[in-house]
Amino acid sequence: MPPDRSTIQKIFIELFGHHDLKIPDKNLRNGTPGSLPYGSGRIMFAFGTDASGTDDTEEGAGFMEYYAHHRIGGDTRGRIYEDGRHVRLPELSTMIFFNEKIPGDFERQQQKSREEYERIERELVEVGIFAGGPVPGDMVINSYLMRKKDEGDKEDDMEYVQDD
Repeated sequence: MPPDRSTIQKIFIELFGHHDLKIPDKNLRNGTPGSLPYGSGRIMFAFGTDASGTDDTEEGAGFMEYYAHHRIGGDTRGRIYEDGRHVRLPELSTMIFFNEKIPGDFERQQQKSREEYERIERELVEVGIFAGGPVPGDMVINSYLMRKKDEGDKEDDMEYVQDD
């Protein structure tokens, strides 16, 4: 018997209903990944099972993970469980915060940011987020830019804007 994912749909509509979005019945029924247009972005989703919060079953907790990429509004990511739990998850971020007064801080923070980006990207691939349809072009470009190693780049090549 297929799992009851009606609670997932209900919470998804609460989150994204103002965009008149809902998970297509076929995806919901079959647990297949998918992708929906979302303003100037895209919502990608995939279904899975994990052991989170399941003390009394061997089957694990069924969920739908989503990644909502919006060019203007920013990204949001979460998991909606069949039991109604909604857990926010970290999004991909290309921002690097550093203190220019601390020698080497830019390089340390850049490496830290790159590692976090790669970790989150691996999680998205593992759950199947990118398997359900087109991936926005700017996400592909950001991924390339975050993953490439800056061989030979010098800090002097970077242009910084400072307030006086």
